[in-house]
Amino acid sequence: MANPMTVAKTQAISLALNSIVGSSPTVEYTDTYGKISFTPDQVSKLQSMMQSTGSEADDVQIDFLPVILPVLVKKALPYVLGLLALGIIIGRKSKRSRR
Repeated sequence: MANPMTVAKTQAISLALNSIVGSSPTVEYTDTYGKISFTPDQVSKLQSMMQSTGSEADDVQIDFLPVILPVLVKKALPYVLGLLALGIIIGRKSKRSRR
């Protein structure tokens, strides 16, 4: 029997394929690996899913704001806060020197 990690990985792959194909593939275990076998019906179903139906790629639009904004805030926030604090300190000193 294969080691427990191999069994767990093979079962996870088998369950994922079961949800895609609709039926469980055959699983055989040896000492070193787990072998997953498919019926001809399962193979044809998987092949039909992998074939492209369109001749041209569709336009893909990605909104980068949710991706970039947290990075910008994380990188820029210390500088902004530092400049704000420096401005407050300089402003207070200049008010004192005017008196």
